[in-house]
Amino acid sequence: MSTHSLTVVKDGPHTLVSMYKQCDGSPEGYGYDLAKFLAKVRITNGVVTDDREKLGSTANTPLCLAAQIVAKFKEGAGEVYLQPPWEEGEDMYVSYAYLISCHEDDLHVRVLERTFDEAEDRRVMFEGNVKDFKAFCQKHYRREAARWRRLQKKHAAAEA
Repeated sequence: MSTHSLTVVKDGPHTLVSMYKQCDGSPEGYGYDLAKFLAKVRITNGVVTDDREKLGSTANTPLCLAAQIVAKFKEGAGEVYLQPPWEEGEDMYVSYAYLISCHEDDLHVRVLERTFDEAEDRRVMFEGNVKDFKAFCQKHYRREAARWRRLQKKHAAAEA
């Protein structure tokens, strides 16, 4: 079964991009990759050099950041799609939503998880800065890796 996710990048009240990812959208998968990418990015307002090496992981405005996120995670046909803007009050049809808000040169991240509860269809799993978002995803990644190691040991023991 696929773990669908949505990444929404906003600059103030304006949605810059809504990117749907068809699989591996969990915090320990795509979330962790997104967190590592965002941790390296520095948002500026203007670029003073043409030397791409000196720019490193610079995003020239939030619009540039939105384009870089799409460029980073879109590889060929399928899996990643751009869609009309999604707002938090709308129906949550994915397992996870990553909401990235740009505030001048600072990024704020919220992670929503679909709950399948009739009263409330989502819960906030995380809310904070990029550094804490990366630590949150890393914790999920390590927990999932440990779970897989236990399953592999159990499977190996059953085959022996």
